[in-house]
Amino acid sequence: MKYTPKKNKKGSLVSLVLTLLGGAGLVFSVTAELESALYVQLISLFLFVIGFEFLYRYEMTTFVYILDEKDFVIIKEVGKKKTCVCNLSMRTALSIHPTSKRKKDKKSLEKTYGRTEIRYNHTQAMCSKQKYSILFSFNDKVAEIIFEPSEQMVSAIQKRIAENEDIDFVFD
Repeated sequence: MKYTPKKNKKGSLVSLVLTLLGGAGLVFSVTAELESALYVQLISLFLFVIGFEFLYRYEMTTFVYILDEKDFVIIKEVGKKKTCVCNLSMRTALSIHPTSKRKKDKKSLEKTYGRTEIRYNHTQAMCSKQKYSILFSFNDKVAEIIFEPSEQMVSAIQKRIAENEDIDFVFD
């Protein structure tokens, strides 16, 4: 199963606004004779760089989620370059659930699985409403991957996790 989430327009709008503000501030600070030109230039340069960072992260980058029989894979595509950023064995998966911002929900998960030590955010869109977290064990620590799967992928992952709970793994 393969899924590529859709991009939303928030990332492109934020990157455009920040880049334009930064560029306009740089032009203004160079052409105007201000006593505080250095501060205006630094702030403008900061906005310009952050705008390009948002452009790279939310517009130029695409994530592809692949679920096969044994593994969950995330491919990051930037232009023609493809990089595998995650290759998770489904045997190590503990849980999948909607990503919550409420402390009460996070504390409940922490009681069940332990404190999340490692967190990776592989979401496609800025401020997505459809974020899910998959918890897995990695070097005796609980890790979390935040991503944007389809509903079919969520149910398939839940099925694989349930199958894993029925099997006792013996490692040599």
